[in-house]
Amino acid sequence: PASLQLLAWGLAWGVRRARVLLEEGRFADARVVESTKVQNQHGSAYRLRYEFTTLSGAKVTATAELGRPAAAPGETMQIVYHRDNPRWNKIYPLSLVTPDKR
Repeated sequence: PASLQLLAWGLAWGVRRARVLLEEGRFADARVVESTKVQNQHGSAYRLRYEFTTLSGAKVTATAELGRPAAAPGETMQIVYHRDNPRWNKIYPLSLVTPDKR
């Protein structure tokens, strides 16, 4: 029971974090700098290194691991970053939360 409760807490924390990022975040175009295939504990993944410019003009470099190739170096993609902490960013669309289409 404790392990299931811990798993549920982890999923809830991930959904809440993604929701806050969508509610308080800003969108930006990111340019892919590097895309490499890497081996991890669950098999292979693709590690992307990308950079984007915030609304204040600061340049931020970030990495993400994806299960599929998303973009080649030089291509652009959408990301969302937190307005107070641009190092907190994710590739859009997010996997756990999507915007409400009303």
